[in-house]
Amino acid sequence: MSRILVIKMTALGDVVAALPHMEQICRTYAGGEIWLLTSPEAKTLFRHHPFFRVRTINRDSFFGKEGVLPTIQWVRSMGFDRIFDLQGNKVSYRICKWSKSPERIGTQPNPAYTKSAPGKWVRTIKQNVSQRLNKTLEAGGVRPATQPGPLYTSAEDIQAAERFMSLHELEEKRFAVVHAGSSPEWLSKRWPRENFAQLVEMFELFGIPCVVTGSHVEQDLNRYITENAGVNATGVLSLRQLYILAREALFAVSNDSAPMHLFSQAGIPVFAFFGPTNYRWSHGFGQIANVIKSDLECSQCFKPQCPPGKKHACMRSLTPELVLGKIIERLGESGKIVKNGE
Repeated sequence: MSRILVIKMTALGDVVAALPHMEQICRTYAGGEIWLLTSPEAKTLFRHHPFFRVRTINRDSFFGKEGVLPTIQWVRSMGFDRIFDLQGNKVSYRICKWSKSPERIGTQPNPAYTKSAPGKWVRTIKQNVSQRLNKTLEAGGVRPATQPGPLYTSAEDIQAAERFMSLHELEEKRFAVVHAGSSPEWLSKRWPRENFAQLVEMFELFGIPCVVTGSHVEQDLNRYITENAGVNATGVLSLRQLYILAREALFAVSNDSAPMHLFSQAGIPVFAFFGPTNYRWSHGFGQIANVIKSDLECSQCFKPQCPPGKKHACMRSLTPELVLGKIIERLGESGKIVKNGE
């Protein structure tokens, strides 16, 4: 029986974006013992996973509990036959290098690996994360991922999502999910809150209520957005429950964030805003046609905070009217959006 280790351990959105590729590895080695090494905040995503055994790592600590050194010692003791490093950072390089595993597959050439995807992986590259991870799978003899998700959930998760829909009288494929937040360290990724509020009101005219999602850190933001329209779902649903809800939605609107990737894995159209980051690199799985971006020269600056002189122009140039037009163009042709009374 093969013993396999998959490494994906940084930001929550990065872990969610790799779900299809993890699934391919699990399907390939379904008869083996498959471990996932991930971040503590991502562990809940895999609580009901039928294949993965999960171990977490505190990559900010070297000697501490679940730190880098204890993790390396654990990996060596496990004697993994093959390691798929879907992360590709200094910590995962060290783990692979000292693992004693005979086969180590990585995202780009490095002495720590025995096989890898070709070429360096840098943030200015035009290749999407999913494409790079597929090249990594192929280097290890695994078929590339072609379908989003899945995220495995429980009966309790399904019931919670169904109760939420019933409480707010949400009909299948007649509502949208909206996420206006982003990492607190990346405020430059956020489309202006007044634009979100206006867009949510616009969709009310089409008979499409918007469920505005987020955690407690977005509480004030979401309260502002839903003052006149929309359903404020701040802190109500877990990530697994939000995934179930998104699968029932008509579409999603989001900043570049972990929920953007979660909505993409739910298999619905996700209209995502990109200003300071590289949309080619970061767009959700299969969502390149739904990207809403600025063509200003200062865009893709990779600055977490917009310089005062720029006044967040890359995001403010994307007006609610422009965004509504993009969504109608993409969904209206199929008759999925029809204004009330028409």
